[in-house]
Amino acid sequence: MGLTRGVAVVSIASAIGCSPTTQPAEAEKGGAPPGDSGTPSGSEVQVWGSLRSVMHEGKTEGNVALQSVVPGPHAYAIGALSGLRGEITVLDDDVIVSFGESAGAVRTPAQAAQGETATLLVRAVVPRWINHQVDHAIEANRLDEELETIAKNAGLDVGSRIPMIIEASAKSLEWHVLAGLPDGGQSAHDGPRSVGKLSGAMVTLVGFFSRNDEGIFTHMGEHTHLHVVTSGDRMTGHVDAVTLEAGGIVRLPTRQ
Repeated sequence: MGLTRGVAVVSIASAIGCSPTTQPAEAEKGGAPPGDSGTPSGSEVQVWGSLRSVMHEGKTEGNVALQSVVPGPHAYAIGALSGLRGEITVLDDDVIVSFGESAGAVRTPAQAAQGETATLLVRAVVPRWINHQVDHAIEANRLDEELETIAKNAGLDVGSRIPMIIEASAKSLEWHVLAGLPDGGQSAHDGPRSVGKLSGAMVTLVGFFSRNDEGIFTHMGEHTHLHVVTSGDRMTGHVDAVTLEAGGIVRLPTRQ
């Protein structure tokens, strides 16, 4: 969950759990079929909690049990653990949880969902995706604009909440993993976290685009909320800034 901007870069310890990243269900290439309505098929987005309640009201209690949101089947979600102890990403019913720890380490247990709850979670069930090839690089300061254009060109209603998956090489990517509640007097913006940076790495990004959820699950002035899932160690964290190389794929839901 993004609670700060412009994080510093520190080293991290290797995360635990090395099974391969789950692939989205029934992904295929091409545009949406003609005559569709522009509404993502079967992908109504549900939200528990809000950034506003966490940052300004200090409400970090659990709002939903992770076990209750999977299987969708084909559930996709991002969020933060209760008590701001870590980050959550659900990738085709595969629940990945990373915990921030002292000295910048990140821990990703193989079985983290048992009994865990989220203070913020954004979820959609997407049975089918369509791939959209991106033939140019996407700079961090143009991410919202570029993703909105891709969704619009795919015929989706950009006034709605749109789940998406991005598979691309990251020229640079800054991330953080929450590591617990802030000390007394600190705001949630300044609470403990593990942070890091990737460059030249293939990544999977899971998230949502919305013009109308600032303070709910996107920061003020922003329209996307993305989490990264790394290959190999399968660490997941909130994306603070990312520049993508040309040749990536943006997966969007099919239209009704």
